[in-house]
Amino acid sequence: MAGRASTRRRAIVLACSLVVPIALVFGLGHRGEHMARNLLVPGAGLWEEHLWLGVLFTVGAVAATVAWAKWGADWMVAAVVLGSVLASGLWAPGDHDVASSLDAVPMAHEFPLVVLVVAAISWLKALTARVPLLHRLGVRRTKRARAVDHARAVAVAALVPGAGRSE
Repeated sequence: MAGRASTRRRAIVLACSLVVPIALVFGLGHRGEHMARNLLVPGAGLWEEHLWLGVLFTVGAVAATVAWAKWGADWMVAAVVLGSVLASGLWAPGDHDVASSLDAVPMAHEFPLVVLVVAAISWLKALTARVPLLHRLGVRRTKRARAVDHARAVAVAALVPGAGRSE
């Protein structure tokens, strides 16, 4: 069972991960939306206007994640994410004038919805893996070969000359 400190830490992380994007989007408008995108994928908020800078931040995030996994330098990931959020806040456009004149695609919302559903399902699977009684639902059992399949494999192996024999 988790201790009080880890439970408090998880609650703080959950609260911050919910409050910060909402504060960015509603507090800073469209520019804040670009900044919030960088919290999910560093550099994503810059892809529309400054593609190469956004790609540079994305590649930097991958390199920082590798450094974190290899050497434990977790500050690098935080620095890249914070840098991409600040860069997006500085260089992202305030509004999209052209986008307001375009007609909305009727089903453009489906792909993000599918991504959210898949993320929710994987989150539920990870959650059930930590609950003792529900843990058994997610455990995959190895399939055992039926006796007939085993006999067929032995018969086929016997037909091949030199199979299974070391000489």
